[in-house]
Amino acid sequence: AAIQLACTANATPSLFGTETNAVRLVLVGDSITGLSRNHSRGFAHQLDAAFAAARPGAPVAIAALGGSGQSVASWRSVERRSRTDATFLDVKGIDVKAELDRPADVLIVMLGMNDVLAPYISDTPESLDAWQGNLAELVDALKTRLAPHVVGLASITPCTEDPASPKNRLIAQMNARVAALAAQIGARYLPASETAWSVQRDGRARKPDFHVTSDFVHPSEAGHIAIALAMLEGLGETAAARWLKDNRLAPLLQKAADEGTGLSWRLESATPTDAPGVFRFAIACSWAPRGDDDPERRPQLSIDLPDGWRVIQAPEPGFSGAFLVEGAPDRLRNLVTLRARLGETVREAVMPIPAPWRVAAPLPMPFWREGAFDLDRARRPVDEAIAAQAGFAVPIEDDRYGTIDWRGRRTLSSCSSPFPANRSAIRWTPPCASPCPRRPSARASPPSPRTATETTS
Repeated sequence: AAIQLACTANATPSLFGTETNAVRLVLVGDSITGLSRNHSRGFAHQLDAAFAAARPGAPVAIAALGGSGQSVASWRSVERRSRTDATFLDVKGIDVKAELDRPADVLIVMLGMNDVLAPYISDTPESLDAWQGNLAELVDALKTRLAPHVVGLASITPCTEDPASPKNRLIAQMNARVAALAAQIGARYLPASETAWSVQRDGRARKPDFHVTSDFVHPSEAGHIAIALAMLEGLGETAAARWLKDNRLAPLLQKAADEGTGLSWRLESATPTDAPGVFRFAIACSWAPRGDDDPERRPQLSIDLPDGWRVIQAPEPGFSGAFLVEGAPDRLRNLVTLRARLGETVREAVMPIPAPWRVAAPLPMPFWREGAFDLDRARRPVDEAIAAQAGFAVPIEDDRYGTIDWRGRRTLSSCSSPFPANRSAIRWTPPCASPCPRRPSARASPPSPRTATETTS
């Protein structure tokens, strides 16, 4: 199958000039830009390889000025400090002052992730206006220092791999501001975010646990390739972009197809029905492309469901399709088996759908004794139900809190407080193919005296 990307390689004329001129390119960003050089497969290295292949007689020197934790506002402070003082960020031996004191042919700015993570920004028009204004002032200051012929503003890459998550919804609004600013100042908009989502879709058509992030924030190898592609195509470097697709992205996607079962899946939606505890699930599946596929033949797709579940709608024969099923996900892991048959070839994939609740309830504290958590004292009937992996649709009796009802909610908000006004709060938690990207490590510490225990399915 052809690789479909958000940007079109032939749409933008090259702004680098001829293929015989040496070019100096400066990248300004946060830890993602730092990793572009510090990670052996980072996007600066991907750009190096693509330029070397497409422009062998015209070297492109790339300076990656990326700093962990940097926001748009803090980078303005970095730029001001570097006017007089040597300033160092993530890439060892790279002095920001020295790099900004030299002219550059191309300037690329990619910032905003830490504004979202901190957060230093909200989704109000006033907050977005202020953020865009800060970005405009930073770019103006960098242009004064570098006098670049070309300026590129890259969109913010995904924060988690769920486009509907609150942070990604905010990022989408910020990226619209990045595009507007690029148009306003005559810069190139480089769709790093859009290309990352496109690469993720292509990868998950081959393997359900294909990731474009390594920890929900920083890019994986696939994510770095996506960023490099967005920059190359946005700058009109079509030959370099084509080389990167053929020599870096295509092998990575093929590896994903070869490592998987040959049948990929994705949970598209989960909607509560009027029946207590019953949800309706949309499940997409796809036959991962391999070299010996016959495009004229279509696999027959089928599905095996847990007891008591039913199929509402099944797809026609094809290399991809979607099932609509209904049932009560009343076990900790509700296993669905997808099957595709093409002649004598049968591919199967087991998809786990977790119980759709997260439970939060106030518990008396402390359960800590000399720095050790007393699990036996903290264990409640809710924990027993979860350990039994069944009975999630039935109210639970607790001798301290009375009856705890399980409740399915359609809306997920990672920013919601774990301390609800009622005694228990249950929200849908979407399944994640295993293994998920590793979350950033955090140092454990005892909770405060009045806290809550959470169990996420």
